[in-house]
Amino acid sequence: NKSLGFAFKAMCLHRKTACNLQKMEFEDYEAEIADFKKDKDLPYLYALASAWTSYIQLTSADYNSIAQLGRVELMMKRVVALDENYENGMPLVYMGALSSILPPSFGGKPEVAKDYFERAIKVNPDNLISKVLYAESFAKLMFEQELHDRLLNEVLEADSNYHGLTLQNEYAKTEARRLLVEGEEYF
Repeated sequence: NKSLGFAFKAMCLHRKTACNLQKMEFEDYEAEIADFKKDKDLPYLYALASAWTSYIQLTSADYNSIAQLGRVELMMKRVVALDENYENGMPLVYMGALSSILPPSFGGKPEVAKDYFERAIKVNPDNLISKVLYAESFAKLMFEQELHDRLLNEVLEADSNYHGLTLQNEYAKTEARRLLVEGEEYF
């Protein structure tokens, strides 16, 4: 809640026309998001889209949270359109996670998610969190144990030292260990 609140505040300070993004009519929201530019808006747009995505992931049991999915997805798609390589491919990782929140029977898009995760890994294979989220969000959802275990073992075997990603990669390794243990019961 706190990071999402700060991200909305930062966006409002940066761009007055974006102060009411959550409550705008969807047509106005689409027009506002389409107007964001790479040179001046991308850091703010990405910060808000990633905070909002994380919020929805953490509160996905709440239908009010799920109701915001379309807005967040549109925003993150704009980030991807502006620069999918931004922050080591993280916009693609977030799109993969967003596309995996719902199972296919509820409108989820697992094949779209798979494509986003694979693109993220190509952008920066040293960004280990992309493989962890691919395993957790897609492979687990689709009951693909072989893919799940392969991705997580690749993370554990990889060197976590990478400029700007070492801490995140260490966290990815911790999560990979946890998910492998959970996977023994899940699959």
